[in-house]
Amino acid sequence: MTKTEIQHIPYKGVAQALNDLSGGQVPIAFASVPSVLQHIKAGKLVALGVSSAKRSPVLPDIPSIAEKIPGFSGTLWIGLFAPAGAPRAALTQLEAHVAQVLASNWPQQRPPNSRISCATTSQPRRKSSRPQVRE
Repeated sequence: MTKTEIQHIPYKGVAQALNDLSGGQVPIAFASVPSVLQHIKAGKLVALGVSSAKRSPVLPDIPSIAEKIPGFSGTLWIGLFAPAGAPRAALTQLEAHVAQVLASNWPQQRPPNSRISCATTSQPRRKSSRPQVRE
């Protein structure tokens, strides 16, 4: 899109990335709003933009990156995993509970100042024992 070169640094967690950002070891970082909100409010970090297609209701004064770079959208994908060989009955029960929560009004009933926004898709559990990786 912009041909900007950014080096990916594979941190084990956001805490170390934020320490390095605050300490000047890295110039920028992508992190979830909940992990940086307290640092932004304390003036320790400056939010340049949010990667969602629209502004975050938690940070309404921070533009979406798409406002400056049309078509940009970055979302956080979170998967639910179980160990290989987990009992099928347990997986079936877990799937049923997750489906019940996702079918409920829970995503819409969160407080307006909630630090997350929720978009869901439902995909059936993969039958393959091989890892599924997509980039």
